[in-house]
Amino acid sequence: MFDKLISRISWDAAQPEHGSVVDAIKRKLVSHGDKYSVLPSETEKVSHRLFKEVAEVASSKGSRRLTREDFLKIFEEETHRPMPVAQHRAALTALTTLVGGTTLPESKVLLVASSVIQKAVPPLPTIASRDALLRELQGRLNSLGFLVLQGSSGMGKTILAALLGKDKNNLGWLMLRGLSGREVRTLLQTVSQLIDHESKLNFIVLDDLDLSPGAAGHYRDVLSGIVYTIRARRGQLLVTSQRHIPTNVAQMLDADPTCEFNVPNLTREELQELALKLGCPTSSAEQHAAFVEIQTNGHPQLAHARLRTLSRAGWPNAANTAFALPSNDLAQLKTEARQLIRDLSPGEIELLYRLSLIGGTFRRDHAIRVGMLKPEVTLSADCFDHLVGPWIEQINESYYRLSPLLDNSGVEVWPPEKAKRLREVIGGAILACGKLSMLEVSRLVMLALLSQSAGLAITIGSIVIRQSAKIKKQMAEHLSWLEFLPSDKPIFSASGLANWTMRTLQLMGRIIMLLALPPLSRFSAR
Repeated sequence: MFDKLISRISWDAAQPEHGSVVDAIKRKLVSHGDKYSVLPSETEKVSHRLFKEVAEVASSKGSRRLTREDFLKIFEEETHRPMPVAQHRAALTALTTLVGGTTLPESKVLLVASSVIQKAVPPLPTIASRDALLRELQGRLNSLGFLVLQGSSGMGKTILAALLGKDKNNLGWLMLRGLSGREVRTLLQTVSQLIDHESKLNFIVLDDLDLSPGAAGHYRDVLSGIVYTIRARRGQLLVTSQRHIPTNVAQMLDADPTCEFNVPNLTREELQELALKLGCPTSSAEQHAAFVEIQTNGHPQLAHARLRTLSRAGWPNAANTAFALPSNDLAQLKTEARQLIRDLSPGEIELLYRLSLIGGTFRRDHAIRVGMLKPEVTLSADCFDHLVGPWIEQINESYYRLSPLLDNSGVEVWPPEKAKRLREVIGGAILACGKLSMLEVSRLVMLALLSQSAGLAITIGSIVIRQSAKIKKQMAEHLSWLEFLPSDKPIFSASGLANWTMRTLQLMGRIIMLLALPPLSRFSAR
């Protein structure tokens, strides 16, 4: 039995999902039927007959062959309806009279497709070349055939896609920004037929595709068929999106984690390159890049805007601009970002503004607890999950951060007293979540100072003071910024205990940092 049956079985692994193949076949049938004005609903029915014929031929003992002639015969049998000659002539005469003797275009669908898909990338502004990053992305595309560039608003996903596609001869670029899942499905169905007709079209970009689970549910089968076709012709499909691929869609597309790439911020070297391209003198480019990195954290859109402002100003002395107030260009971008979030639900907007007061990274449980503060954000967990991608960036498995475009947005839209009060209760909410990292302790101290909350300062200070010497030593680096607090006036004028607590943390950090220095350096520091 083993030699005659089992040993002769071979497994053809790593093949696309069954649904992808079925959808691709149905799409090709629709495209074929369109040439003869056969309705899509009729042509899709042919697939059942085809699968049946294939199964019968594959299981037969005779010749296992199906030819194009066999396909055409099956297609005609399934889509042709016999009609008496007299009835056919009468119908044809009536139709000719109705349309005034004109004929319809042979392929209406292809005319529509040609109007929505571009054969060139969008115009590129002055940008950093990002050569190393592009080499990595092209390598993934070459090996996987499918790649999603993921990042929040302003991260330069479209620009990276354009850089990858600008030298491709057989490019198809589809802009999907702002389209619903149903609208995307309609466009993808149309474009898929164009892909079938143009066999050389093998580099497709789906720009700004909404990958939220609700939207993807409408078009995932069509997308799966397109991915199957592009991979079969050894082409490449590139997607840009603010969201991660839903698990069920990733499974249907046979996409492993390497098929998704989180777009990084600009590096110091890339900022320097961009400054030089914008006319910065070579002697000061490194300094300007360093200060812009501090001001924008390398966020592509913010950094580009800042460098262009410096360029228009004639590249003033870098040191004079290092700690300046936010420039008009950054303020304008942040204003535009606040206008964009108006389309969100009131609860989502409220949650974003509250999270902007934290001033750094946070965990998911922090965000949910902040949403539960009075007045409570309805379904704060769902609101948070919906915001991850477009406005909240995931750093790793545990931590997130707000898009730099929304930094301090709560301070800018709320009265100072409200922002101050919320910072206090937000600090309490984070404290209540427990399992604090040293960075979170430092952030809580900052929230206590900004809100002038004596209670929060005393609570977090007592936690630090009770730690072991080893932990205190590690905490010193994270609290070293306390060194810059003024020493000539109280930190908390209304609470002696809170003031003593902060001075203790300040002194603790100073002593520990001094002990970490070599002996001669300690003497100089004194």
